Amino acid sequence: MKIAKAEITNKKIFNKIKAALDQNSYVECGLCGAIRVEAIEVARVVNSLIDRSENAADDDLNDLYYKILGAIIESVPEEINNSEEYQKWEASNDRPAYHFLDDCGYISEMYGSYDKLVVFCNPACECFGKSKIEEEIIIG
Repeated sequence: MKIAKAEITNKKIFNKIKAALDQNSYVECGLCGAIRVEAIEVARVVNSLIDRSENAADDDLNDLYYKILGAIIESVPEEINNSEEYQKWEASNDRPAYHFLDDCGYISEMYGSYDKLVVFCNPACECFGKSKIEEEIIIG
């Protein structure tokens, strides 16, 4: 299982993402409000928050959502050149394809980079063993 800690320094964005998640999909720290959640759920919520209309109200906010999404998803490795290599890679890949992103303009299928995320705004709290998690994502 691959897990990462994701610090979202903007408390308003952190709270907006948390509010958009189904409360049954995460465990919350009672002290700081950090959550431990499946990465696919965070990707699904962040993708839904992106305003893709021609008259997007806030490009900076959209850029932040794309940055979050980009930090937790990945495409098929570029070094895969043929269908046989792709089939081997796909069979060994533990994380499923994020098919809800298929119509979002990505060149290939997108996959999760992580199984679970510890998403937080307050780095001082030591909940969920954050100091022991090596993978770190920091998003302004």
